[in-house]
Amino acid sequence: MSNNDVSLKWRFWPVILLTSFYTVDSSLIMIGIPILFFQRGISVQIIGLLSAAQIIAYCFSPILFNKVSDKLGRKNSIMLSMVGVSITQITYFFILDPLVFFIARFFEGLFLGFFAPNLQASISDNPSLDHSKYLSKLSLSFNSGSLVGLLFGALFLFFVNNMLYVFYIAPILIIANAVIAIVFFQESTKFNNPNSIKQSENIDESSLVLTGPSITNDVKYHIPVIIPIIILFGFSFAIGSANFIYPIKSETLGFQPYSAYFLSFFATLAQTLSTYQTSLWAPKRLKLTSLISIILTSLIIIAFGINEFFLGFIILFVIIGFLAGVLYGSVLKFFMILNLTNKTSKYSSIMESLTGISYFTTQITAGIIGGLRLEFAFFTLAIILTVIFVLYLLYAKNIRVISNNKNFKNIS
Repeated sequence: MSNNDVSLKWRFWPVILLTSFYTVDSSLIMIGIPILFFQRGISVQIIGLLSAAQIIAYCFSPILFNKVSDKLGRKNSIMLSMVGVSITQITYFFILDPLVFFIARFFEGLFLGFFAPNLQASISDNPSLDHSKYLSKLSLSFNSGSLVGLLFGALFLFFVNNMLYVFYIAPILIIANAVIAIVFFQESTKFNNPNSIKQSENIDESSLVLTGPSITNDVKYHIPVIIPIIILFGFSFAIGSANFIYPIKSETLGFQPYSAYFLSFFATLAQTLSTYQTSLWAPKRLKLTSLISIILTSLIIIAFGINEFFLGFIILFVIIGFLAGVLYGSVLKFFMILNLTNKTSKYSSIMESLTGISYFTTQITAGIIGGLRLEFAFFTLAIILTVIFVLYLLYAKNIRVISNNKNFKNIS
């Protein structure tokens, strides 16, 4: 069956809508949490905990529910996720007390363990698809949803200067997602035909084989598994500094709440473009670009801590968004290769859990240090990124292209 036949048989557009609607909701709430609770006089440490509440559960829920998802199927798993998150977010309409909010967000993190891993796995479950193409579309829809959410948040708060209303609007998108999952989402090829993919055995997880329409069977990519993990933490520190620490700093500088959404919009726009392009690159190119992006990100985060001018923040947000996109595109590519190599979906779950752990680390670290002095939080993340850069240098030399063809020279 050709790629076109597969794409016509399997509906991909519900995946696009589910991803987009969720990221609109997520971007609205993500920026809203530090601003709303800081305005209510909650300490930075507690705000860090509230921001991390969802992520605490998400650190383990994707892996915990991985086998459950395989038994339920992609459709049932995504339905369960969106209905569950809808129920938790309905509490926003009634009460936003810190304790209740923490509990609601924690349960959101549990239900989300069934969401993103199954969306990603629905692509790798279809063995005949052009995975790079569909992966790029998925990352594009993810970032496009964030763009729409941030732009809406900026415009809404410009005219209606009340952050509380954002928490009333965002849950409507999740309820819409529940309807899309129930009515339109289509089970992927693997679950329609369980014998279409045979699970591979005895595969060395320290080396990855990239197969696809543009790669010959003579070429293999050797990539240490720790590499995408390192890059993922670099990405989380970049995003955390912009989306968690900056909104609080903007309040201390006297900037209007809508400006935080406005600046994040520019960052996400740059991230969207760079993520889409990066996810199409071969691992050899990602080796250098992701390495450079990590060290540059540490320098930009220091600039975040020093700068106090709005124009300067616009420039910094664009740069850090571009760098974050390179890092996230690299992570997506490497973990997709792991799934394809092992003919499994577990690496999508592992990636999502690691994303939760890295976000949790960022927000708790920033919350604790920022409670002493906000600038220290930026400097601390920059130092950690420098350490990550050194670790990457130690393992980057092991990323190489190996050919089984004698006429093809090995490339390191």
